[in-house]
Amino acid sequence: SYATPFLKASTTYKISGWGGGWEWPTPVLRAEVTVVVLSPADFKISSSKNSLTATIVDGLSANSNSAVLTITNTSNPARSINVTLGTTLASGISGTPIFSYGGTDYSNSAVISLTAGELKNVSFKVKSIPGSTNSGNYNITVNSSSGVSQKTTPITLKVEKVTTDWKEF
Repeated sequence: SYATPFLKASTTYKISGWGGGWEWPTPVLRAEVTVVVLSPADFKISSSKNSLTATIVDGLSANSNSAVLTITNTSNPARSINVTLGTTLASGISGTPIFSYGGTDYSNSAVISLTAGELKNVSFKVKSIPGSTNSGNYNITVNSSSGVSQKTTPITLKVEKVTTDWKEF
């Protein structure tokens, strides 16, 4: 048994033994195996918007508008990967991050499967923002990862409050 350190490049191992006659043994290659080291799976992510808006009317909960996240498999050599999406909401803001694709909504996180070279569009919004949320800009970070490759996409959520007053004339 022979232990090797973690390989950083493809390596060929050769196993040899002795062959030939008793008087003049010669080395003979018995087996050869090449271990191929692939670069980590990779992807890129972009957003159609870097800012979302939610309008709270009369203290009622609100949903933001949507941004489209485009996730592209850039693995080389080409192979299928899974990309996990999640979010971090800034302090002072709450709600449910929603990732939508393929006709299904996923709350808080989603796993996107991409074949070699494929790209997918995923809609992203924040739903059920409490009516008590203060007006202002809040930072959202979309976290994405696939194996050792991790990326973040910053998005600003602008919360506006509107109060309706009825006056009789």
